[in-house]
Amino acid sequence: MTLAACGAGHASGAGPADLVLVARRIVTLDPERPSARALAVRDGRVVWLGDADAAVAQVGPRTQVLHRPDAVVVPGLVDSHAHLMGLGRSLSEIDVVGTPSAAAVAAAVAAAPAGPGWILGRGWDQNDWEDTAFPTHAPLTAAAPDRPVALRRIDGHALWLNAAALRLAGIDASTPDPADGRILRDADGAPTGVLIDGAMGLALRHVPEPDD
Repeated sequence: MTLAACGAGHASGAGPADLVLVARRIVTLDPERPSARALAVRDGRVVWLGDADAAVAQVGPRTQVLHRPDAVVVPGLVDSHAHLMGLGRSLSEIDVVGTPSAAAVAAAVAAAPAGPGWILGRGWDQNDWEDTAFPTHAPLTAAAPDRPVALRRIDGHALWLNAAALRLAGIDASTPDPADGRILRDADGAPTGVLIDGAMGLALRHVPEPDD
């Protein structure tokens, strides 16, 4: 007998389900029973999980029954804020989260795989260092004198460059601050290597987009 033909046999006292779904696999996220073949829904909530044969007990005369023999059913995935592209890019960049000093970040840059092009990364936070002032380009320049380096701060609101990146981006003492950002400068007005907010685009626009 199919579920659609069964009009009785629901759980005692609970009333029939509004919907019964039978699928190839239903992922439960319950470690004691990680999967099932059928589920029942009443009043917008999953009220039963079990085997396909046992699901007949959840069916009443008004129950909608769906057979999806090739389907895999998973719980709803809800994330109101995600940066999936950034996550993907981070897997090919230097992770400097939790580094204790500018020197430690420079060491990570020096250990980057050899090759042409930009060295990119993210995660530094000068507030975690003994010297909490914003760093200068000097440590990164020493670590990678010939390749441009651009490292985003952990909050994404600052970009730390080496001298090669400053040159490639054409950022010097004469470069004005954009309206929505700032170029940090030394006492002589020369860029120190840190760009804030909208100024980051002055350098990032020179970073090639990844191919497919």
